[in-house]
Amino acid sequence: MTDKKITPEIEAIARRVWDSAYRIAMRIAALPKEAREDALKQAEETLRESAALLGATTEQKDELARIEIRLIRGIVQKIELSGSRNCN
Repeated sequence: MTDKKITPEIEAIARRVWDSAYRIAMRIAALPKEAREDALKQAEETLRESAALLGATTEQKDELARIEIRLIRGIVQKIELSGSRNCN
């Protein structure tokens, strides 16, 4: 098995994905619970549109949106569990 090293470019991309997901999750967590699902759907559509502008294939857009929304949901859940006063 070969040892694969993460390049600085891949690390930078991963950091940007994480930062983006975190910012979106913070905004969604601040919404009333009943508004969060709609906000997640809107975020997912925006992610797909952004990926399309960058020339992503349908499969790539779907995968990016799936990964990012899963990450956002996890962050929102952690914020909720932490009892942050920003969560309604």
